[in-house]
Amino acid sequence: MTTPLRTRIINWLDRHDREFAAQAQRERDQVLPDDRRIPADVMEMFAKYDEDIHKRNQLPVGMLFDFIRDQPTANTLLIVAEIGEQLFGAAILAADENDNTQFFAEAYGQWGPLVDAVLEECGLDYRDTLTGHRRRQLGSCPAIPRGPEHPENRT
Repeated sequence: MTTPLRTRIINWLDRHDREFAAQAQRERDQVLPDDRRIPADVMEMFAKYDEDIHKRNQLPVGMLFDFIRDQPTANTLLIVAEIGEQLFGAAILAADENDNTQFFAEAYGQWGPLVDAVLEECGLDYRDTLTGHRRRQLGSCPAIPRGPEHPENRT
């Protein structure tokens, strides 16, 4: 039985495959000057890597859970963890781009320092853990007024 959700998923997968194939073909067709040309074997390695990432990005979440259910290998667990890390980072980047304070307030409640770790890794401002509003990073704080004993204020 084909449900509307199944049809939508199949259509998304087909569209995603077509877009990937078209982009890969554009990259192969791009002609570079001889001094900028990448050797064919290196281009094949890049193409294989891109295809692997494309296939990985199409894995349904349920399949990822199936991968770790029955005595998974260390490699399988690392792959699933890497996908989770990338999803977590993408969610934080999207929330930051849209200044979604509600997301950050709830995310800090669930994952605390992991949120700060992603923000720091991406060079983004930290967020208030209760409100989700941006906090200034230490490097961007306004100058702290200094007393007369500070060397810059001595005459």
